[in-house]
This record gives sequence, C-alpha cells and structure tokens, in this order.
Amino acid sequence: MPALPASSSFTGSTVTEAQFKQAVTDQREFLASLLGADGSVSTALATVGALGAGYASKTAAYTLISQDRGRLIDCFGAFTLSLSAASSLGAGFTVAVRNSGSGIITIDPSGSELIDGQATISCAPGESFVLCCTGAAWRTVGRMVTNTFATDEYVKQSFSLFQTFGSLASNASKSVGATNYLIWSSYYGNQWSRGTYYTNMFYTSGSGKSLVVINVGNCRITIWNYSSSKSMQINLTGVINCANDDTYAFQIRRDGVTVGTYGSYSGRITRTVDFGSFTVAPNSTSTFDLYGSILNGSGGDSLYVNSFTATFQQFV
Repeated sequence: MPALPASSSFTGSTVTEAQFKQAVTDQREFLASLLGADGSVSTALATVGALGAGYASKTAAYTLISQDRGRLIDCFGAFTLSLSAASSLGAGFTVAVRNSGSGIITIDPSGSELIDGQATISCAPGESFVLCCTGAAWRTVGRMVTNTFATDEYVKQSFSLFQTFGSLASNASKSVGATNYLIWSSYYGNQWSRGTYYTNMFYTSGSGKSLVVINVGNCRITIWNYSSSKSMQINLTGVINCANDDTYAFQIRRDGVTVGTYGSYSGRITRTVDFGSFTVAPNSTSTFDLYGSILNGSGGDSLYVNSFTATFQQFV
C-alpha cells in the first residue's frame, strides 16, 4: 500500500503534470487499500474491519486470521476455533462468534496466551459474544460466565450442605440435644468423677457405687463434605444449663480426638458457648462430639445440653 501523498504533491509550484498524475494515482491506491476497490459502503466497512461487516460460516476446526477482523464467525458442529497469535493480530482486533449448532465450540488462543484469564473457553449452543484482542491476550464482551452453576463441583457442594444440614440456605445449621439431655451427673454428697468428661454416656455415683447410664439422644454432629476441591468451614456452638455453685468445662472431640477444651466456667446459668470454627477437608467426613465435666464443687450436680449446633460458614 503506497503512503498517502502529501498536499505539496498536488499544490507545489514546481509539481509537473507527471508528478501530479502520480500523486493522484497513489491517492487512489491508498484509498482503495483502506476502503476497498469499489468504493461502496459495505466494501469499505468490511475492509476496515468494522464489527458485523462480514460473515463466515464454519463447520470444522478453523484458525482466525487478520482477514476475519469484524466478521461474524457462525459455527455449526463441535470443534475448536483457534486464534492466531495476539501479537500478530494486534490490539483492537475484534470478531464476533456465535454457536448456531448443537455441539460445543472450544475457543483456543495461541500458545500460552489466555482468554478471560483461562487457557480455553467454551461457546455453548445458542451462545454468542465478541472476542477482543489486547495485543497480548484476549477478552470477551457479552459472554455470560456460568462456571459457578451446574458444575460437578457445585452439585457436590450442594449435596454436602443438604445431607449435613438438610438445607441449601446460607448459614444453614443443624442442632442436637434437648433440655432433658444430661451429659454429667452425680448424686448428692458425692464428688466422684469430677474432672472427667462425658457425652452421650454419662456417669452417676451414689452409695459407694458407680453406674454408667446410656442416655437417649447424643451430642454428636457428623459433617459430610463431598466437594473435591474445597474444605467446608463450620462453626460449633452450644447452649448448656450449668451446675449450681461449681466450676465446669467442655471439650470438642473430632473423630474421637480432643481438639479443644473450653472453660472453666462457674455459676448456675444457661450459657451459650462458642466453640469456634472447624474445617472438614474435601471428600471427607468428620464427627464432632460435645463433652462436659464439672471440675469441682459440691455434690449432686449436673450439666444439661439444650442444644449443640453446627452452622455452615463457607467453602474455602
């Protein structure tokens, strides 16, 4: 393409007829290369690469080239639409893509270049968007990102919440325990078993004998996490009716191992205890038990658990 002639090529006082004719010819060739040979609007728009000025139908693997600038690439089938190097197409290169077929069109940039920060993206049936080159990478305009929905990972996380908490709601929770659920007890006048922690089996003592009693219900919550990549974070709390004039404490045991001791507390009160946050690893199950103990004080005391609650926080 010849350069655009300077004004002096036409108006200079020493310009010869031959030079003037050459300047006119160069100007004609410059405009033709810029706007197309026939001078029509449609040709001009297609030549400058105006978006939507061209159309191309593709049914098999294809690589976008500079001549595709501004075209609608209409895809039918299931194949890969490759992109030439961003540096060769240049910043501002723009093309529209539509999937008019029933298969998935995979859009693959050159080499290690990325599109929307990913190695490849997919164009689903009926989907369309614009590809824009930055000179080093690619961006899309009008593409609806749906990677947080209807994926295998999303389904697994949803099933984890539903099985564990019976709900998909934010801050879903599950509680066990009841106002008559005794986790520690001793008869009047006895100090036995103080400092020992009990949960779904509690200890009673009297008349020089000890008795282990199996209680109805328990303070156990099992968490299922079917996610393959993220840990489930939960928070554990308890509402406990505490002994009269004694000191008492609690433990959280995870899969039979003590992971936290809380206390000592004192005074007869219905106390809410925040045991803090715990995480359950991807694709695993953990069981959390609440244990309680009266550490010291007079005889004839007990601990009742109104509720032991796990609340979902987030996947991390």
